[in-house]
Amino acid sequence: MTAALLKRATFCTSRLLDFFSEKELVAQTGHQRAAWPLVVLKELVDNAIDACEEAGIAPVVSVKVDGSGISVEDNGPGIPAETIRNVLDFSVRVSSREAYVSPTRGAQGNALKTILGMQFVIDGEHQVDPTNLHVLKRPPHRIEIESGTSRHLIEIKVDRIRQEPVISHEIERIKVRNGTLVRLGWPDLTSSDGNDGRQRFLQIGQDYAWINPHLTLSVDWRGETLRVEPTDPKWPKWLPSDPTSPHWYRPEHLDRLICGYLADGREKMTVRELVSQFAGLTGTGKQSAVLGATGLAREPLAGLKKGDGLDKAIVKKLLAAMKEQSKLIKPERLGVIGSEHFKRRFESVGCHLYSFEYRKMIGSGDGVPWVIETAFGWCEEETNRRLVTGVNWSPSIVNPFRELGGFGGLDALLSEQRLYADDPVVVALHMTCPRVEHTDRGKSAVVINEAQASSVIQAIKSVAKLWTKQRKQEERDHWAHLRRQDAMIRRRHVSVKDAAWEVMEDAYLKASANGKLPAKARQVMYAARDHIQERTGKALNDTYFTQQLLPDYVEENDVDWNVVYDARGHFLEPHTKLQVPLGTLQVRKYLEEIEAHEVTEPGRYEIRNKYYPTLGPKNAFGAILFIEKEGFHELFEAVKLAERYDLAIMSTKGMSVVASRKLIDTLAGEYDVPILVLHDFDKWGLSILGGLSHDTRRYEFVNEFNVTDLGLRLEDAIAEGLVSERVHYKGEDKSAVIGNLEDNGATAAEIAFLLERRVELNAFASDKFIDWIERKLKANGISKVVPEDKVITEAYRRMRRQAVVQDAVDLAVAKALQELGDEPCAVPDNLRIRVQKKLKTSSEKRWDDVLRGLADQDHEAQS
Repeated sequence: MTAALLKRATFCTSRLLDFFSEKELVAQTGHQRAAWPLVVLKELVDNAIDACEEAGIAPVVSVKVDGSGISVEDNGPGIPAETIRNVLDFSVRVSSREAYVSPTRGAQGNALKTILGMQFVIDGEHQVDPTNLHVLKRPPHRIEIESGTSRHLIEIKVDRIRQEPVISHEIERIKVRNGTLVRLGWPDLTSSDGNDGRQRFLQIGQDYAWINPHLTLSVDWRGETLRVEPTDPKWPKWLPSDPTSPHWYRPEHLDRLICGYLADGREKMTVRELVSQFAGLTGTGKQSAVLGATGLAREPLAGLKKGDGLDKAIVKKLLAAMKEQSKLIKPERLGVIGSEHFKRRFESVGCHLYSFEYRKMIGSGDGVPWVIETAFGWCEEETNRRLVTGVNWSPSIVNPFRELGGFGGLDALLSEQRLYADDPVVVALHMTCPRVEHTDRGKSAVVINEAQASSVIQAIKSVAKLWTKQRKQEERDHWAHLRRQDAMIRRRHVSVKDAAWEVMEDAYLKASANGKLPAKARQVMYAARDHIQERTGKALNDTYFTQQLLPDYVEENDVDWNVVYDARGHFLEPHTKLQVPLGTLQVRKYLEEIEAHEVTEPGRYEIRNKYYPTLGPKNAFGAILFIEKEGFHELFEAVKLAERYDLAIMSTKGMSVVASRKLIDTLAGEYDVPILVLHDFDKWGLSILGGLSHDTRRYEFVNEFNVTDLGLRLEDAIAEGLVSERVHYKGEDKSAVIGNLEDNGATAAEIAFLLERRVELNAFASDKFIDWIERKLKANGISKVVPEDKVITEAYRRMRRQAVVQDAVDLAVAKALQELGDEPCAVPDNLRIRVQKKLKTSSEKRWDDVLRGLADQDHEAQS
C-alpha cells in the first residue's frame, strides 16, 4: 500500500505585522519590553524638539503620565495631517531625516510606527472576529493626536487570518491649538518596573534639559512634577532645517538621497536644484563650477539613472565636485552645550561647584566634524552615580558608548577612573556628529572612530582627575575618606591660563551674544576678568589676555570665533581714495566687497559713475607698497606717489597684525599683486619683513606669494649717507638676537652692524626719501596699470553710452524744469510725520534718503 503524501501549500504572509510583535519591536528599537515607556518618551520628545527648532521656536515640551497612559505636548507648528496618514501606512517608512546626513536626533524613520505597535502589544493583542471585523474580545485603547483644528483618533486591531493590521482613523474638529499633543493609552505604565521605572522615566526626561540649553521642560508623573527652565532660549546649534554639508556624505549616502527624491516623483528636479540644497553651494557661481566639472548642467536627476539604479561613477564624481567647491564645517558650528550650562545643571542636583570640571574636545575626520563634551561633579548627599549620556542632543536610555578602543566601553573607563555606580558623583558625556553609525537597528549603541574614542578617554580622565586621585588614596588608607570633602572642594591653586581656559568659551559667548555678533578681544577680556582674578587671586594683565591667552585658546581648540582686534594701520587705494583701517572687521568687509564686485554682471553700470569701477586690485592698482610705520601719508599724498604708480599703500604701527596679513595673503595670493616692503634697518624692521610671509602662532598663510624687500638695508644706508644711532637689546641674549637676524635674512655684515647700530627711514629728508622710493619702484618694474584690450574696449563703450545717456538726461531735466516753471510743488501737510514713521522702520538711513523715497513715491502716484 502506497503511503499518503503531504502536498505542501505555498503561503504568502504579509510583513505588515512586523510592527505588532514584541520580538520585532525589540529588534527595531534596541530595547526590551520593560524599557518601552522610555522609548516612547524619547521618540515623542525628539520629534517635539525637532519640530520647534525647524520652526525657529525655542522648544517648550510638557510630558504627563497618569493612570491611562502618557501624553507629550509641544509648542511647535503642529504635525501635518498628511504625515499622520503616512505613519499609518505600515508598508512604507516615513522620515524627513533618514536620507540626509546631518546632526539630528533619532533619524530611524519609524519612530511613530513603533510607538503605535508598542501600544498595541502592551494593551493586549486585540484579535478580530473573522466573521465580524468590528467584534473584539476586549476594546482597544485609542491613540490621540491633536494638531491645528483636528483631533485624530486612532485604533489598531489585527486580522490574524490575513496577518494584517486593521486601522481605524477618525478625525474630530477642535478649537485651533498651537503645537502637537500626542496621548498614548498605556494602563500599566505607572505600575511597570515599580519605583525604578518612575525614576528612570523622570531622569530621561530631565536629561533632555541637561543637553538642550534652549529647552523648557515639564514632567508630571501622577502629580509629582518636575520643571526645568532653559539656560539659553536662543542657544545656537545646527538646526534640522540647516543645509547639510557635502563633506558629510559618502557616495552611497548621496546615492540614497537622490534615489529618495526620484522615488518621491521628483524626476524633473535638476541636478542644479539638488546641489543648491547643500551648505556652501547656494551661490550660482559655485553651482556652475560643480555642474561644469561634472557635465551635468541642466541635467535632471532622472538623467543619473543607470539600469535599475544610479550611475555610481557619476554620483561619485558629482560628490567630489561638490566637496571641491564647498568649505569644511567647523565643529563649533554644530553647537556647543558649554560649561556654563552644565555647571547650572550640576548645581541644581546639589553638586559642589568647586568639584565641577568640564572639558570640550573637538575634531574632524573624512570631512566630518565632531564635538565631545564631558562634565563631572561630586554630590556629597547622593548615594549613587548619575550618568547622563547623549548623542546629537538626544539622551540615551542605555549607555551608547559601548566600544572605546582598548577600554572596551564607557562602563570600563568609568570603573578604571573609580567612578563606580554607587559613588555620589554625576558624569555627563555628550557627542555631536553629523555622521553617526550604530551597531544595532534600534540605534542604541554608536560606533565611534579612534580619534573620537581617544578624546572621550582623555576628557573623562581629565574631568575625574581629582576624584580618581582621592579614591585611590582611600583604597590605600581606610581613613582617607574622612578627608574627601577637603580634597574635593578645597580652593586649589589655579594658574592664569587654567582659569582663562575655564571661562574662555563662556566669556566669548557672553561678549558675542552667543556667537551671533563680532566681539572685540577686550570685550572677551572684560567678560572673563572677574572669574580669572577670583580663581587666581591675581590682577589680570589686559595685554597678556588679548594678545596671548585668547589667541592661544583659539589656536589650541581650533575654534572659529568672530573675535576682532583694533585697527593698527591703514590700507589706501589709489584714485578711489578708499581707506581701509587694518582691523579684523574692516579688512573682512573690504575683501567681501571685492569678491562681490568680481561677480557683478559686466553690463551693469551707474549713470553717475565718472570712472570705470576700481574697487579692489583688478584693473586698478598693480602693487602694494607696505611701510612699517604710520605718518608718511601726507608726504605721499603731496607728491601723488600712489596715483603716479598705481600703488595701494599699506602702513602699520610696528609689527603687522593678523588683519594686515590676511589682506596681503588674499591680494597677493589670489590676485597676484606684488608686495613691496619699506622698513627701518634694524632687528624689528627685518622681523616685520619676515612676518609678512611667514606663518606665526596667530596666522597661517593660505597662499604662496613673494615679498620684495625695497629696504632699508645696509647698502642703502651707506649709499644715501643716512645717520645711524646706537641700539640696546635690554634683557635679550646676544645669540638670540643673532639668530633672529639670520632667520630674517640679514647678512654677516648687517648682523655685525645691527648688534650695535640701527638706521630709521626717518633719517631721510623728504625729497631724498621720495627720490629713493621711486628709484626702487622703477628698478622693480612698477608702472601705471593699463588693462587688457577687452577691458579697455568695454570701458570705452560704457563711457560713450554714458555720455549719450547723460545728454538725454540733461535735456529731459531742462524740459521738465521749463514745464514746471517757478510754481512750487505741493507739499503734504503730514510730511514730518511720514518721515518720522519711515525712519522707525529704516533707522539705518538719513532723513534726506527717506525724504527722497517719499518724493519719488508721491511723484509716481500722481503720474
